[in-house]
Amino acid sequence: MPALAKRCAFNLDPQHTGGDANRVAIEDSLTIELPAEGSTLATVRADLDAVGSMEVFNLRAKGESLEPAMERIAMVATSDKFARGGYTGPKPLPTRDNPWIEETATAESSLQLAAIAAAVMDFNVPLADRVATTEKWLLKGEESKQYRDSVEKERLDMINALETGQIKYETRSGGKIAIVESTHRAATSVGYSLAPVVFALNPSFKQGLSEPYKKFTICQFADIKSALAELNELENGWGGSPTIGGSPQGVSSQLTVDQVVAVVGEASSLVVCAPCRAQVLNELRTRPQLTTTLRSVSEGFHPEMCISADESKRTKWKNAKMFWLNNIERVLDEF
Repeated sequence: MPALAKRCAFNLDPQHTGGDANRVAIEDSLTIELPAEGSTLATVRADLDAVGSMEVFNLRAKGESLEPAMERIAMVATSDKFARGGYTGPKPLPTRDNPWIEETATAESSLQLAAIAAAVMDFNVPLADRVATTEKWLLKGEESKQYRDSVEKERLDMINALETGQIKYETRSGGKIAIVESTHRAATSVGYSLAPVVFALNPSFKQGLSEPYKKFTICQFADIKSALAELNELENGWGGSPTIGGSPQGVSSQLTVDQVVAVVGEASSLVVCAPCRAQVLNELRTRPQLTTTLRSVSEGFHPEMCISADESKRTKWKNAKMFWLNNIERVLDEF
């Protein structure tokens, strides 16, 4: 949260601080200078990346070898960044016969990581104890039977929710974007079974002892930095890596599903000039009901041809851009 972040001497998370968004905290914790003795380590979201980073600092401070932990550290980093290569196409949703889909899994949805991910996010357990649990897993691969049984049950509950319609999903943009609405932690995994771009809405996200709030998560097998930057202009606090990001942490997002999908859909497939984006974003701030209309109107004026080396296409793009700039007020006033 911004107010608490200002009180910190240093923020490690490269995904939300303008650092190298291709890296995650647990990777930087391997080489960054150790915090001063007696420092307090804190996190807004106690997930496997954050808690794992704390334990890496702890192991380094004790002078222990990290060699036994490197494979599991890499697994955590990969799941956090969704660095799993290109999208290989739609896949069947999880079923009773095939409950885990590893190639589309977050830490919480991976057979290998689900139990330890659940352990570190158990807010009923003191954080220091969760860090200690992470040490056993990092160095030896030990996991609790309690959490293993819990995630297996949760996976079955998720399959039941899919079967009964409690997890709602749809695709848009010709099957390029999957929209999943659910309170279930496996929403992103479900989405990746359907499309390369996933827009997940948890209408009642619970984080620690805070009140539930509306949380958006966007992830895809492509670069979404431009989409996150635009969303941050509409609502301060959006951030993440090139392949996964989300709405402000700790507070409900004020954006609508259509607003976010419009930005993500455009940024994932179109290249738009800065002035046009600024005009659209300004209108969205004051007239959110126009989001869908602006999306459909702008498609005709913002083709990918603007990055083409073809002279005729460059000319066509220039003309389209000028038409948009010269007529934006008239177009908007018509709706």
